[in-house]
Amino acid sequence: MNMTPKPDPLTSCLSEADPYALAELMVAFANGDGGSIVVGKDSDGKASDPPIYVEELEGALHEAEQMCRPVIQTGWEQFEDDEGTVFVVRVVRSPELHALSDGRVVIRAGPDNRPLTGDEIRLLAASKSTGEFEAETVAGSKIVDFDDEVITEYVQKL
Repeated sequence: MNMTPKPDPLTSCLSEADPYALAELMVAFANGDGGSIVVGKDSDGKASDPPIYVEELEGALHEAEQMCRPVIQTGWEQFEDDEGTVFVVRVVRSPELHALSDGRVVIRAGPDNRPLTGDEIRLLAASKSTGEFEAETVAGSKIVDFDDEVITEYVQKL
């Protein structure tokens, strides 16, 4: 498998397991629509040198989790490609508002993170409490699980 990620609103790349960068991305993704952090490659697809090891990633994730308020739980997978090991950290959209330990609240804006203003934080907090269940993924679901009539009705009402 050749993994050449492109940064976008749902994907970011880190060439090293930096806990500060991980924490900021975790908060931004959790406050937005979720996303994936590719650790071990830069945005041009170049592999980390030296390579990142499992213990290094786990330590950085543990440190990053301590910098998030409230703590954000993540999951990760390991992949091998032509250039070595790559880790993909998955962050799901959170129903809670998250901040970094320094007080900053960030959200994903295109391929970058952006700090929110006070008014934006209040607006995001208000929308988080209502829950957007339509944006949530259902683990294990397949296209055959969907009812075409329900989807058509939903789209019309939307």
